[in-house]
Amino acid sequence: MTLILSWLTSKLAGPVLGACSGLLLAALIALWIASTAAEAGLRSSVKTAQAQADAASRNLVTCQGNQDALTKSLNAQNASLAALKAQGDAATASADKAVAAASSASVAAQTAAATVLASKPGVDLCTSADALILETLK
Repeated sequence: MTLILSWLTSKLAGPVLGACSGLLLAALIALWIASTAAEAGLRSSVKTAQAQADAASRNLVTCQGNQDALTKSLNAQNASLAALKAQGDAATASADKAVAAASSASVAAQTAAATVLASKPGVDLCTSADALILETLK
């Protein structure tokens, strides 16, 4: 029995080992191909991500430049508004003074008109007129 078993093992060991070696070699080749494809995919993903990062970096620089320009424009606009407000305030103060002066002149004119309207001419109209003129000039 030992002789039969030894004969079988010697006859079967070579083909079994050969088949196992072939299968192992095929598995290693398949693994190498798969890892090469995965590595190529990863390299492609890294290149894509790097390109996107570069584009985002350029966009950030552009946005920062636009923000700086906008800030300068807003500061200039705010300065212009402040100057315009100061001009408006000065014009309002000047107009208020003019209104006060006109009101004062109006009161004086109304008083003079009331004096003229209230005066009664005397017997001599020329003397009455002269007296009225002199009174209004005071």
